[in-house]
Amino acid sequence: MGVAYGFIVLNKEIQDSLSGVLSAEHLADFYRSPVAIFKFTIFQQLRVRQAYIAAFNTNMRVCIGLSALGLVASLCAFQRNPPSIEKRLGDLEKVYAQTAALDAALAQ
Repeated sequence: MGVAYGFIVLNKEIQDSLSGVLSAEHLADFYRSPVAIFKFTIFQQLRVRQAYIAAFNTNMRVCIGLSALGLVASLCAFQRNPPSIEKRLGDLEKVYAQTAALDAALAQ
């Protein structure tokens, strides 16, 4: 998900900031291979660099937001005295037995 988002942000940033700077041919070459930047003028190279910086900045801000959401979610899931694995397995076995009994009663 993060890689796809990063790709979308980069392409949008390139379209928004480079469409007036690069010709359609230059943009097509650049989409095929970023090495095409070496054929551009210094001004065009700087604008491409600025587009990459802006996209990276946006991606990092999104990563920080997702990290903060993950921290909040983990704090909400925290249990001071969590049940032991044995207790949880016992509870699951009881539920399974009840479900099996209910299924057997419905099958008759």
